[in-house]
Amino acid sequence: MEDKIREDSLLRGPRWIEPVKVVRVEHHGKYITLSAVGLNSKQFYSEVLLPRDLDELEVLPEVQQPRTDEAQLLQASTLKLGSTFWWRQQRRRVSLTILQISQYLPLM
Repeated sequence: MEDKIREDSLLRGPRWIEPVKVVRVEHHGKYITLSAVGLNSKQFYSEVLLPRDLDELEVLPEVQQPRTDEAQLLQASTLKLGSTFWWRQQRRRVSLTILQISQYLPLM
């Protein structure tokens, strides 16, 4: 289990209330010093783990985060699609309003 715990690995265990991402790990013979950050709360954890503590930990599969330029492109395309949808809704509302008014007032 010691060799599976390295920087940037994700862990879950009874010591933390949430999954954590390992920031730094140091091996000191029989024990390990672990620095990690909670994925949800961003809380910092510093732990000294003994061999019996390692058995309680679960190494989670890593989730690949999108690169920043890909994330920005995705966000920009989402905004563009959202604004296009908004304009279509507005056009439909105006068209429906004109249609409703024309039923009561004949167009000249």
